[in-house]
Amino acid sequence: MLYPDQYSSQYPDKHLSADQVDPTLLKLRQRYQDAMAGLNAESISLLKSWPDRKSGVEQAKYAYSIRGKEVSGDNYIETLSHLMVPKVAAPQYNEWGEQLAFLLAEN
Repeated sequence: MLYPDQYSSQYPDKHLSADQVDPTLLKLRQRYQDAMAGLNAESISLLKSWPDRKSGVEQAKYAYSIRGKEVSGDNYIETLSHLMVPKVAAPQYNEWGEQLAFLLAEN
């Protein structure tokens, strides 16, 4: 099965011709093309950065550098019953529309 690269690619023209593809699949691919054409560069950039941003919050520790000094800390806190509770809960969005709406509403 053919899948375009996540967030940035579109189907090649040869996969959009009616003689090569089932009509239902062709309609879905055309709608995908239209949706991708409607995204601007900033939106695509935000969607591409989402997995890294999410994994940064879900890792056990965080670290960043300020003025040459490394700052680090824990992303989780241990409760009295020894459960690890995240300090920041990342949204569990799977759909691009939900992810983009969250990222555009942030700050």
